[in-house]
Amino acid sequence: MGFLLGAFGKQMAGTRYRSLQARLMHISSRARRVHNQMDRLQKALERNKKAELNALSAQNTMANLTVQQQLSSALQQILPSLGLGSDAKSMTTEQQAQYNAKYNEANSAYQMSKARMDTEIAMQKQQIEAYYDDYQESLIEPLKMEEEELQSEKERLESQVTMAKQDYEACQKMEQADAKMLQPNYTGAQG
Repeated sequence: MGFLLGAFGKQMAGTRYRSLQARLMHISSRARRVHNQMDRLQKALERNKKAELNALSAQNTMANLTVQQQLSSALQQILPSLGLGSDAKSMTTEQQAQYNAKYNEANSAYQMSKARMDTEIAMQKQQIEAYYDDYQESLIEPLKMEEEELQSEKERLESQVTMAKQDYEACQKMEQADAKMLQPNYTGAQG
């Protein structure tokens, strides 16, 4: 009776063990796919964010060059506007004061323009970063939740696989022990 019970138990435990292993492999595979999908999304979003920030930086550099050229052009026009041509050595005190006033005016306009551009660029940079952070969170958060659920399911299945393997081995030992008792004894020895 123990032999049949062991054989039947071994068969059932083996079926359960293989079924649990198959589910565990499926869950592990799904968890890897989700993890890889998260990595790909994060890398793609980081690439796009970096490209937009680089484009913004290039735009800022070009704008700064334009403003610097405008300042340089404005400074070169100060002397001719005072009627001095390009000779600054023969300025009177009054002309020097006018030159300094126009120079400070042009420089002040440049500083204000640069500060305005820097503020606009900083705001655009902040908007880009906020957009990508929000976008990443909306795409990645559901995947993180799924990955966590799959991980807990995987851990649960791993413990069930361990128990099923122990059941299988216990039934196998029971079957083997009772199989020895069923073997015929040809030695004639009586127990």
